[in-house]
Amino acid sequence: MAAIIPPLNFELVLSGVYRSGFPTRKNVAFLRRLGLRSVLRLCSTPYSSEVLDYMAASGVRVIDCATEGNREPLSCIPEQLVRRALGALTSAASRPILVHCINGQQTTGCIVGLLRRVDKWALSAIFEEYRRHVTGGRVRALDLQLIETCRLDELLADEEGEGEGEGEGAGAGASTDDGDAADDMEGASGGSAAADGGEATELAGAQQPRIGVSPCARRSDASFASAAASIAEEGDSTGG
Repeated sequence: MAAIIPPLNFELVLSGVYRSGFPTRKNVAFLRRLGLRSVLRLCSTPYSSEVLDYMAASGVRVIDCATEGNREPLSCIPEQLVRRALGALTSAASRPILVHCINGQQTTGCIVGLLRRVDKWALSAIFEEYRRHVTGGRVRALDLQLIETCRLDELLADEEGEGEGEGEGAGAGASTDDGDAADDMEGASGGSAAADGGEATELAGAQQPRIGVSPCARRSDASFASAAASIAEEGDSTGG
């Protein structure tokens, strides 16, 4: 009997929505038990052949929303990516759904944080959840700022008009060798934390509209900076 091993940083977000790090062949037996309909991929790393076979056999749809690490100003985050990701996570037709990046930390935490805002969570609770999933206190202040200031009303209104967009289809562009290499990342927490910050791929199309800060959000720049610093310090003192 195959071992039942969840992906790195796996957790239930809400009914029908899960989050984790990159799923490998060691996680296939566990993933089967979730009965997934969709996987929201936030990184460009290809899946192993075993994961692709599971997805194809189970009819799992891959929704490709790979993005660069949020290390530049907010203008680097394509609105299309956030709109598509939130559309997938809030759609009953996509659930059960797993959202993942490489380590299930910053990038996944940013998207889950926006989902919490849709559900009207307090910012303090959203930021604490983000920090809890980041090892070594590696809180990215720009992620927290994006969570706080993203113009969700506009994005979700656009999503209603456009729909989720087409998924990638399980297995497009992946190879067994690349997938096996991805398994090697599973055990190294220090190296994989750096990999999460550097995950990157180009979104289809040329220039996409970018997320900006809403006028009403500018009022809180000073308080935000203070809150972000406090959270980062707390993470450093607790060791993540």
